[in-house]
Amino acid sequence: MHPKRLFASFGDGVTGAALCIAFLAINLSIAQQAQQTPGSIVGRVYQSDGRTGVPNATVTAIPVAPYPGEQPVTKSTTTDATGAYRISDLPPGLYNLTASATGYQPVTKPNVRVDPAATVTVDIILMPQPGIIEGVVVRDADSLPIDNALVEALYAGVVVSSARTASSGVYTLTNVPAGEVEVRVSAAGYASQSRVVTVPAGGIITGVNFRLIALPLGSISGLVTRLIDGSVVGGVRIEVVDSAGRVVAFAITAPEYEEENGYRFNYRITVAAGIYNVRVATTGYSSVEKRNVSVISGRETKGINFAVSAFKSFKPGLHMMSLPYDYTKDGLSAAQVFELSKLKLATWITDPKKPLGGEYAYFDPTNVASPAYAFQIGRGYFLLTNTYLDFTREGSPTPSVYRFPIKLEVGWNLIGAPFTFAVDWLRSYIKPAGLEAIPITDLKARAFISTAIFTLREEWGGAETVAGYYQIATTLEPYKAYWVYALQPVELLVDNQPVRMSRHTSQDEALKLLKVHAVDSFLLRLRAMCGASVDSDNFVGVANNASDGFDVLDIPEPPKPFGLRCFNLSLIQRTENGEMKCAVDLRSNSSRAQNFLILIEGNEGGVVTLSLEPLNKPLKDVRATLIDNERGVTIDPFTQRPYSFSIGAGERRYLNLKLLHGAHSPLRILNLRQLPSRGGALVLSFTLTQPAKLRLSLLTLTGRLIMRIEPSKVYGRGGNILSVRLPDNLPDGFYVANVEASGVESRASVNAAVRINVAGGAR
Repeated sequence: MHPKRLFASFGDGVTGAALCIAFLAINLSIAQQAQQTPGSIVGRVYQSDGRTGVPNATVTAIPVAPYPGEQPVTKSTTTDATGAYRISDLPPGLYNLTASATGYQPVTKPNVRVDPAATVTVDIILMPQPGIIEGVVVRDADSLPIDNALVEALYAGVVVSSARTASSGVYTLTNVPAGEVEVRVSAAGYASQSRVVTVPAGGIITGVNFRLIALPLGSISGLVTRLIDGSVVGGVRIEVVDSAGRVVAFAITAPEYEEENGYRFNYRITVAAGIYNVRVATTGYSSVEKRNVSVISGRETKGINFAVSAFKSFKPGLHMMSLPYDYTKDGLSAAQVFELSKLKLATWITDPKKPLGGEYAYFDPTNVASPAYAFQIGRGYFLLTNTYLDFTREGSPTPSVYRFPIKLEVGWNLIGAPFTFAVDWLRSYIKPAGLEAIPITDLKARAFISTAIFTLREEWGGAETVAGYYQIATTLEPYKAYWVYALQPVELLVDNQPVRMSRHTSQDEALKLLKVHAVDSFLLRLRAMCGASVDSDNFVGVANNASDGFDVLDIPEPPKPFGLRCFNLSLIQRTENGEMKCAVDLRSNSSRAQNFLILIEGNEGGVVTLSLEPLNKPLKDVRATLIDNERGVTIDPFTQRPYSFSIGAGERRYLNLKLLHGAHSPLRILNLRQLPSRGGALVLSFTLTQPAKLRLSLLTLTGRLIMRIEPSKVYGRGGNILSVRLPDNLPDGFYVANVEASGVESRASVNAAVRINVAGGAR
């Protein structure tokens, strides 16, 4: 019914609301009819050029999301001779539009929207189905197959498919676009070839064969050296790797370089022309690789050099060494670890019954029971080598989760650094039998072990390298060994916390150790050189807690190094059993004058140069006199240093060193003060500039004498403590403590006073 007629038929009794409802109903009916009106998809299917139509292609519309209330409908059609298509009567909604044709790869256009009563245009381009190319690659000279040749298909100059030949020379290229393509073949050592073929869509073309002509071989050469010093390294495997990751050639480096017209090399490898990676492939050396090394037919690619580093390299000479690895599971001898048939190796067996407190045990490949047969963690060794010796065979490392235990016997013990990282020696502990572990820096530890340890410094002298000598150390570094002196059998517990490798000089290391070993000491370093030999880290001095005889503060001299012809400087302590050779001789501070006996001995004769160096006091506080009785020479080694003299082969020369310390310091009492105390004691601290005897007077503030005490002991130079018991009936309050000092080396007498406070807790 027409809307106007419908409106008129309501008459006068129809309300406005009724009219609105009627109009809404009409509009809804019209909208529903429009929504149900089907739409269409039209377009054209083209070949890859985008211009030529594809006839008889099937185009299918598959519903994805129909409109509400619409039933999904799938419809298909076929393109005409020009590639045009039309799909009509499609309910409104989203469709996936797929086109396919024989010889072409199907294509889907997703989410094509069809609106009610509308026509949408969608063009589709189909790519031809790829084809397959097969063939074989052989050598032109004898028709033998070429393995691993690279075969590539190029479409419009771009590589679209590639493959490598099998051992039979056969190859297969897949997914090659239909049409004209270029097939290119290349192989190391052969001239490349190419040809153009027509690939049918979805088809296979066979018999695309190649006969490659061999090119003259090329070569690679270079020099392999040690990173640390540039010396030539032999026995290293150098590998040449092709682009497929296969090793095509290798060589073992020679221990010496060859030279041709000024060019040096220790390896040369003949390979076919091509592009390669060249690498170091020996276990134990740093992995180094040179990439994309080009080899040209008939030519040598020179200068492919490598600077490598082993786990550890030992230079020619004597080494005090150890290995932080265990080889017991492998059953390897020390020589086998280094892959040698002979090895000059020795370790120390501590035995107090022996004249020297022990003896060296030497490596013997037939004596499995010898402590020098195999490397043990925690044991030190002397290694003597005439050539560079690289350590490249790691074993099982020491677990770093606990302090490493090493048993020490009475006397000198040769220990090895147990970890693959450096640790602080002064953070180690000792464990006496039946007692708790004690830090080695604790005063109680001095009754069991000497705090000072020694290792062999292998070089000295800067520009001029001379034979090594023992030096004091405070860091246990990997691959090194150390002398430790034990006064009683104990178990050493080596700290397991890594520290940075020490960069200090030996002087700094010695001072660091001796400051812990002997507090408030005056130290003087003695160094002697003879030809190409040197002996340093010998110290004399005074300390408040030292005695004039041999005690725990004096450090014996370690045994002579195995296999090293050298001369020694020793500090002689006279004992009941004869002479005690020391590296550190500290005397009592109670006497201002001290006399030290120096012994110099050597295997070979020559000119000895002796120098003295004060370490922690200015020269104005010390006077020194060096006496050479054999030559009748007396000199001041500070003003006339260094002192030189001749010595014969095997000769023993004694020198006397007299030290007068504190010579310019008058007797004084400094920093007198009262210290807190309990139990009715008066405790005073003070510093003396000279050794002295004391008398303490306790006075009231008005000067009345209460008590006087004269201790019988002599108080030494430096800091001191005086403790006396106060009378029980002494009232609380303030008093005066007067200390009188009388010098034992002079007739000087001085006094100092301090006001003290006596309270109930002090009595």
